[in-house]
Amino acid sequence: MHLFSNFFYLITTGFSLLDIYFRYRLWGKDQRGARAFLSDQIPHIDQLDSPLQKRINHYLFANAITTDWFAKLHGICVSEQERKAGVLLAAATPIADYMADNLGMTKSEILRIIEKPQNTILELVSSTLYYKAISLHQDRLQFEMYFQKTLEAQDKSLHQRKSNESLSLLKKITWDKGGYALLLYRSVIQKEMTRDEEDAIYQLGGLMQLHNDIFDVYRDYHDAIRTIPLMIKNMHTLEIFYQEEVKKTLHLFQKLSPGTHNYHQFFMLFNLTIQTGFVCIDHYRRLCSATNGILHVEQWSKNQLICDMDTFKNLMKVILGSLGLQSKG
Repeated sequence: MHLFSNFFYLITTGFSLLDIYFRYRLWGKDQRGARAFLSDQIPHIDQLDSPLQKRINHYLFANAITTDWFAKLHGICVSEQERKAGVLLAAATPIADYMADNLGMTKSEILRIIEKPQNTILELVSSTLYYKAISLHQDRLQFEMYFQKTLEAQDKSLHQRKSNESLSLLKKITWDKGGYALLLYRSVIQKEMTRDEEDAIYQLGGLMQLHNDIFDVYRDYHDAIRTIPLMIKNMHTLEIFYQEEVKKTLHLFQKLSPGTHNYHQFFMLFNLTIQTGFVCIDHYRRLCSATNGILHVEQWSKNQLICDMDTFKNLMKVILGSLGLQSKG
C-alpha cells in the first residue's frame, strides 16, 4: 500500500519537480525568464564573471524548488511578487557566498557595501539586489532579521578553514549557514510562519547545506574549506549521518500537522531531492572501493568526483529510491 501511495504522489506531485528540472536544467526556459528579469532590474549583473554567473543560474534552479516546497506544504500558489522576490534572493546568495568565501569579507564589510557601494560592478549589483529584494517583502523586519543571521553564519563559516574544529561545531556552522539562508528564502512567502515551521525549515536548510557539501567535496578540499563529508571521510558513516538528519527533518515537518495531501506532496518533492544525496554518496563509495569506502579526495580528479545527476541512470536511481524500490548504498 505504501508503494502505491508513493507512486500516486510521484505522478501527481513529482512532475512539478521534474517540470522545474527540465525547464531550468535542460531547456532553460524559466532560467532565461528569470535572467531577463534580473537583467531588467539589476544593472550590470550580466557583467559579473562567468563562474559567478553559473552559480547564479544554479541558485535560480534551487530557489524554484524550495519555493515549490513551501507552496506545496501550505497548499498555496506563489504570487508573482513572491516569485520575483525569490529570484532576487537566489541571485544574491552566490554573490554573498563569493564575497565571504573568496574575498574573505566579514558581515560588517558586506553591510558597508550594501549601504555605500563603490563604483564597482560587484558592489553596485550587491547593493541594488538588497534594496530591490526588501522592497518586495511584506514583512521587512523578518527579512532583515534572517538576512542579518545569514551574514553572521557566513562569518562563523570562516572557522571551517581551521583543522581542529569538532564535528559538533562543524555541524552547528553548517546548519546555521543553510538554516538561516532557507528561512530567508521562506520569508518571501507572505503566509505567516509559526515557530514549529521555523524549526522545521532551519533543520531542512541545514540538511540542504550538508547535501551541497556532499556534492562539492572536490571544490571544498582544494579551497581548504573543512566540511562534514571531508571530516567524516568514511562513506558508510556519512550515509548514516545523512539518513539520520533526513529522519529528523521529516519528523519536524510531520509535527506541523499539514493536511495529508499537502504533506504527501511536500514529502515526494523533498524525497526526490534528498535521494540525489544518496546517489552521490554511493558514487563516492564505488569510487573508493579499494580503500574500504574511505574517500581520499586528493587521489581523484574533478571529473572523477563529479556525480552527474543529468544521466538517465542516476535519474532512475532517484525515482526508484523515492518509491522505496531501491536500497540505499
